[in-house]
Amino acid sequence: MRQDVLAGGEALDQQIEAWAQGLANRGRADSYAELRRMRACRLLVEACGFRWLRDIDAEKVMGQIADWKRATDPRGLRIHADYTLAHYLSGAMGFTRWAQRSGRCGRDPLAVLPVSRGQTKRPRRWRSCRIW
Repeated sequence: MRQDVLAGGEALDQQIEAWAQGLANRGRADSYAELRRMRACRLLVEACGFRWLRDIDAEKVMGQIADWKRATDPRGLRIHADYTLAHYLSGAMGFTRWAQRSGRCGRDPLAVLPVSRGQTKRPRRWRSCRIW
């Protein structure tokens, strides 16, 4: 069965909105759900130009992430940190995993991408602790 039929013909941004609403309904903070929605929408809809769930392509998503990694400001500094890009990718992958599990698509189009849990956390500076 075609993916657009499975998804009820909803545009991708509407499906991302439904996913974010589902996060909020399951007890996540509204700010968290909105942040996840914004990241997934910015990567999949705005940057990659996908309009339908069936359009999502893992290679194009990784190409966009690579472009963002290379992007610099006029001073030559990187615009996005690695952990920021990992959060964008994590949001998009969370959405596609939800779409597959909820029956909106037959397979998760981003399931082939590697996930590195360590890249989503900022490096911590360890400080000594004195106990009196």
